[in-house]
Amino acid sequence: SCERPPRLVSQPHALSQSELRGKIDEPAKRYQRDAGSNQSDYEGVIMATTDLTAARLRATLDYDELTGVFLNRFTRNNNGAPIGGKAGTISHYGYIEICIEGVLYKAHRLAWLYVTGQWPLQLIDHINRIKADNRFKNLREVSSSTNVQNTLSARKNNSTGYLGVIPHGNGFRAQIMKSGRTTSLGTFKTPELAHAAYLVAKKLYHPGAILEPLDSA
Repeated sequence: SCERPPRLVSQPHALSQSELRGKIDEPAKRYQRDAGSNQSDYEGVIMATTDLTAARLRATLDYDELTGVFLNRFTRNNNGAPIGGKAGTISHYGYIEICIEGVLYKAHRLAWLYVTGQWPLQLIDHINRIKADNRFKNLREVSSSTNVQNTLSARKNNSTGYLGVIPHGNGFRAQIMKSGRTTSLGTFKTPELAHAAYLVAKKLYHPGAILEPLDSA
């Protein structure tokens, strides 16, 4: 069987869950709640601690930076994962997870360890917001605040279907988190116009957001 690694806060000493939640970036939490972020995994704050090293990872798997795919270097696990076969499975949340020595890891964090030789100290963000795209150029180490800024999808319970847009009277209000507070951008006739206004403001107030296609350059 494969278990998740023990979790430890990325601080010099461990905190209780209540203390930890108090230290999570409050503006980031409010942004998730009010602006509709669908990124709620604070693994940059609560991170796995493990003795898996880059050397052992490289001896177990091959990683292609251009495709983001991990391949088995030898037959692994009880299910006989074949040599040269793709490693990992898609989780319920859309991330690729890989079992190594009985411990389950997120593939994007393994990619960072594989290339840099060190475990990331913060969150690993998928720049193009595709959780299974683990090409190294699509990964960056960021804070939780930056991670939630790089969100474009509205929550499932947002009736407008647009991030940063809510119904208001006979129209639609655009709003954005700015310095930890919800700021109104005005009311518009259609949700599309409101969302367009939101995107203009996002470029200004959310420097962590990547709005251009990853492969446009």
